[in-house]
Amino acid sequence: RTGVGLHDGERVTFCSLQVFPARYIPASRELLYVEDVTVEISYRAPEKPVAQADMYDLLIVAPQEYVETLQPLVDHKEQHGIATKLVAVDDIYSGSYFTVQGEDNPAHIKYFIRDAIEEWGIRYLMLVGDIETVPSRLVYSFWGGNTMYADYYYADIYGDNMTFCSWDSNGNGRYGETEEGSRDQVDLYADVYMGRLLCTDVEEVETVVDKIVTYESSAGGSEWFNRLILMGGDTFPGWGVYEGELVNQYVADTLPQFEHVKIQMAEGNFLPHRINRIWTEGAGLVCYSGHGFEYGFGTYPHDNRWMIAYYTPYLLRMQNQERLPVVFFDACLTAKLEYHMLGMEDVPCFAWALVKKPDGGAIATIGATETATTSVDEDGPHGQAGYLDLHFFQAYQPGRPVGEMLVQAKHDYLNDVAAGQANDRFYVMTIEQFQVMGDPSLNVGGY
Repeated sequence: RTGVGLHDGERVTFCSLQVFPARYIPASRELLYVEDVTVEISYRAPEKPVAQADMYDLLIVAPQEYVETLQPLVDHKEQHGIATKLVAVDDIYSGSYFTVQGEDNPAHIKYFIRDAIEEWGIRYLMLVGDIETVPSRLVYSFWGGNTMYADYYYADIYGDNMTFCSWDSNGNGRYGETEEGSRDQVDLYADVYMGRLLCTDVEEVETVVDKIVTYESSAGGSEWFNRLILMGGDTFPGWGVYEGELVNQYVADTLPQFEHVKIQMAEGNFLPHRINRIWTEGAGLVCYSGHGFEYGFGTYPHDNRWMIAYYTPYLLRMQNQERLPVVFFDACLTAKLEYHMLGMEDVPCFAWALVKKPDGGAIATIGATETATTSVDEDGPHGQAGYLDLHFFQAYQPGRPVGEMLVQAKHDYLNDVAAGQANDRFYVMTIEQFQVMGDPSLNVGGY
């Protein structure tokens, strides 16, 4: 498998190779194997670098009515060496910066991002607004050829030969198809670190801007940041292992430098009021592994099918103020982008409800925009959501931006697991549906 994307902030070409050095012949009961394998790779460097300039690091795309409210965030980023360009989405459509290209508004934005990479040198992309004001791309990557929204469309700009990756290689107007016979060629490696602030009004923009500025200015050196909250139970009762708690343990082993605080069925404290009490004390990171829905999350006690759940209204009792964690939801649906449009105008998806909460919640969340899948057994997480969860936390380094952590996890997946699963729609769906709700350039732990 080959592809083009970012690695530690640099644009690289990935090449993943699977070698099967042994073959068993049952009829003759023979095992054939090779002792040495020689691999030759031919590579031709591009005639010129992709980025022709180094003017900006972060591109913010937002509706015009949010531009003034976002200016303090731009100023803050500039003060910390993140050169930032704020662009109104209508200026993209009108061609104020670059020639308008593409067949519809999402394509116009994606071509603009390509031009911003090549002409300005951007590495981070922050969308601000709901999908009515800054559209997402409806893709056909879900089960049975069904659709889901995927902001990741904007992150995957180039194919493995550095051509524009349209996600509609067969030209039939159905993006990201995974069905046999109509499968689109999609690179899936990220060319920008991307996130979205799913704001629906100026007040939400003001709240989240204040949270980001305060967090990056004050979280550094805080005692509360050194806590890692681990949340889980028996995700699939009767399947032999307690999947959520097992994933939690793998994450804990990855981050021994943190104080491990367990909210688990095994501890007897996976209860809404206990979750609020423990969360209110603050934490730097939260790993949740279990079930999720648009308005909360929940999981099962050991070998029991009576779910204990936490719902959006319970956030009223969560008062962690400025002690804000980065949260990974290894679960379904918590970041469903269109949820507030489905007759629930005042109730956003849960991953965003945490970020927009004025008096606490989270500073950034990672969640799935649709139903997710996982692969966990007694040997740990092997694929899909559980794999991303573990590798997201493995990517943690003090001060590393949250968008880079998620992209590292996705690229690990593509290079490790997906290299041998070229026709597996589940890995495509997993890569496309998990995204950052928050600022992708957020310095985890502050400055």
